[in-house]
Amino acid sequence: MKGVYLNKMDIVIREARVCDLDRLMTIENVTFPPKEAAERTTFEYRINNLKEWFLVAEINGLVIGLINGRTTTTDVILDELYDPINLPDGEYFALLCVETEPQWQRMGVAETLIKFITNKAREKNLKGVILACKDTLIPYYEKFGFEHVGISASTHGGAIWNDMRLTF
Repeated sequence: MKGVYLNKMDIVIREARVCDLDRLMTIENVTFPPKEAAERTTFEYRINNLKEWFLVAEINGLVIGLINGRTTTTDVILDELYDPINLPDGEYFALLCVETEPQWQRMGVAETLIKFITNKAREKNLKGVILACKDTLIPYYEKFGFEHVGISASTHGGAIWNDMRLTF
């Protein structure tokens, strides 16, 4: 899809494929606690039904990161957005997860994925991007222009989340 040169590494960003599922689940399960991690069927649904918005970062054919979500009619994260169900498309992109395999973290992989997907949402003339994050990640997302809009109604995985919004 697109090659990006980052920290002396050539990262390719492309749509996820079903054949990536084992690798994606490995990354998912090491980056999220069990209660918050997506199930394999959820990722499979997103790849098959939301593939335009399920992207991976790879180096030399090895998937090292992922980002995915869906368009939505709401400007905040709701738990139903995480579910493998059909929902109406809308004017916001709901970023549901961005993950980097631990040994590749702090090298700009997530940043590259976030910039790529926000640019894609902008090119699709969406109103903006929304996400939910924990308190410790608020400053990280603010550096991309996201604004903290309050505690989220989402209780995904039993956690307390903060709604963040980037408006175009």
